[in-house]
Amino acid sequence: MKELIKILSFCALTASVQLIGCSDFYKLNNEVDLEIPGSEIRMVINGFISPSDSTIRIEVSRSKPVIGQQDRNRPIDYIPDALVTLSDGESEITLTYNEDGYYFGDTTNFKIEAGKTYTIDAIAPDGLSATASCTVPTGIATVREVIVDTITQTRDFNTEEVIEINVKWQDVLNQPNFYRIQAELKIEFDNGYQTEIFYFPVDELFIYSDRSRENEVITVRGTTFLQPLSGLVLYLLTTDENYYEYHRTLSLHNPDNPFVEPSPIFSNVENGFGVFGAYQITMLEIDY
Repeated sequence: MKELIKILSFCALTASVQLIGCSDFYKLNNEVDLEIPGSEIRMVINGFISPSDSTIRIEVSRSKPVIGQQDRNRPIDYIPDALVTLSDGESEITLTYNEDGYYFGDTTNFKIEAGKTYTIDAIAPDGLSATASCTVPTGIATVREVIVDTITQTRDFNTEEVIEINVKWQDVLNQPNFYRIQAELKIEFDNGYQTEIFYFPVDELFIYSDRSRENEVITVRGTTFLQPLSGLVLYLLTTDENYYEYHRTLSLHNPDNPFVEPSPIFSNVENGFGVFGAYQITMLEIDY
């Protein structure tokens, strides 16, 4: 059964999507407890900004050195009393610390705008400091087509039906682009009293560069064993290179495998570690 999905709703996502996630069940981004070669403690800044976010959310902490006694289960060493500011070169906002370990800012009076470059500066009372900059992407990718197909797949000598999802979007023209795509599957369940609706995230990390396929229509394929589906929510991010390189190198990082040398994780933070990046996001919601 092959079905071309009719697009029922296509809009910019207005809910906040942050570094650690936009809800308990869905995470757009990942974090890692950094282990830094050497014994010097450095400041770590982690955060992404977007014009679609109503809140700015930045994590500021101390790194964990490799040398010396290690405890992988040690909690992140947040810095609650730093002076953290965000500037667009013309105006500036001071972020406020929240007890969950993040510095927050309201975008009501400090807009995040496409094409602008933003700089985050953090200074701690003990002298640690760091800074990073990023530019918000100007283009937003356009979804051209979504096709859902039920196919037969063989895995580990077992044959089973799976749902295949193909997504096509037009590359933003005449500029380098980086993308991330995620999906939530909408499942309706009748418990005998009422119909309940659940959303299940597709956990695969899909990040893409348009290198070697500039200005083309990009196609992504994914599969899921959950069915029957009653709907689908797609999140298509057009990101800066900082966001892309961080998630690309994070996906290659494997510190727990003794036979593989851990690959370094991308950082664009000066005098420290971490990532500060930006993205534009579009949500496509489909019911069928």
